[in-house]
Amino acid sequence: MWQNLLPERAESVPTDSLARALEAIFARPEYRWSEARNPLITVLNWLRSLAGKLDLLREAHPVAYFALLTVLLLILGAILLHAIYLLQRTLDAAAEKSAPDERLERRKKDVTYHLDRAKLLSEQGRLAEALGHRFTALLLELERRNLLEFDMSTTPAEYLDRARLPAGQQAQLHWLVRTLYKHMFGHVTCRPDDFREFGERADRLVAEVAH
Repeated sequence: MWQNLLPERAESVPTDSLARALEAIFARPEYRWSEARNPLITVLNWLRSLAGKLDLLREAHPVAYFALLTVLLLILGAILLHAIYLLQRTLDAAAEKSAPDERLERRKKDVTYHLDRAKLLSEQGRLAEALGHRFTALLLELERRNLLEFDMSTTPAEYLDRARLPAGQQAQLHWLVRTLYKHMFGHVTCRPDDFREFGERADRLVAEVAH
């Protein structure tokens, strides 16, 4: 009687159906496993294989082995030379790229450059800009004579306190600074006569401190 209390037994599942179901499940991408490849191990295996073949070649054909070894060494040398050449080209290109900046820095402290620049700008009618270069040339001349320390970050007016000049030459420098500010920052038109007088006074100041 107690047997009636037990659930009815399920019908047995065919074995081939279960196998197909499991095969379908494990065929899914998430159940596909593959061993990760180590590139270093692959290269080492390739080198070992190559070394073995070279040993066989050396034993079977010594002349061909040394000829092949010579060719490989020549190729390796050519690769190294090419790498050195590319490195040198890269370094030269970097040096050439920085060279204009270095030349520009040297020009900033070259009296001749500023005089030539002032002349060119005056011929183009850009007289206010020309005054700036003419004044810079004057400052560099005074620096040559140890009468001041030139610094691109110093304003023209600040040189009035830093220049070591006698009273008469100090007054001339004051006139030059005032004229420079008037035309460059005061928007007063600089005429050719103004530029010429500015240059003459600058030359006179340099000549006086030279004695």
